[in-house]
Amino acid sequence: MLGWSKLLVVKKIELSANGNEALISQIIEPADIHLGLPLARVNLSKINRDLASQKWIKHLNINRHWATGNVSIMAIPRIPVARYEVNGAVAYFDSQGVSFAAPSAPTNLPLITFSSQDQASKQAVADFLTHIPSDFLAGMSELQVLSSESIKMTTTLPSFSGLQISWGSPTQLALKVNVLRHLLAIADNAKVIRIDLTNPLAPVTSTK
Repeated sequence: MLGWSKLLVVKKIELSANGNEALISQIIEPADIHLGLPLARVNLSKINRDLASQKWIKHLNINRHWATGNVSIMAIPRIPVARYEVNGAVAYFDSQGVSFAAPSAPTNLPLITFSSQDQASKQAVADFLTHIPSDFLAGMSELQVLSSESIKMTTTLPSFSGLQISWGSPTQLALKVNVLRHLLAIADNAKVIRIDLTNPLAPVTSTK
């Protein structure tokens, strides 16, 4: 019965969403939580369900504090690493390969261009972004997806600006990365601007 006491009511609602607090407020139904509501009647399961449906939220933590009457809601958003356009709208991928619509995102993110936005191509991008090392991703300026079997990247690495890399499919990516690092460490490849790793056992380099 204490949970329903007028003494144990919501006294403060703390929202944390990395600048997206107003959006969180719009998603949560006032009937589920508001100041003065008995703490026992705060609908934590529905709040969690409503917020978890938002793909831009990566992690969610909701706590009800009986001693203080505070309810804290913390939503950690996904960090977009690349953008693409679909039906005239901008969508994003994070480094885990999750595609989502972001409420706010940097405008200078590298662009992914698809020859065909079929599910296989999007899955290939997801696999690629999940496994590509962070230094390649950090310098990426463009990603072209000709098909699920043909991904091309333009990136900047130490001593190599605007390097164009043809990865083929995202399979054997660890091997392809090792081959690439080996090639870039060879002094004779200092002027290379294009590398084809479609077949990592027979890579092709070009200075033109």
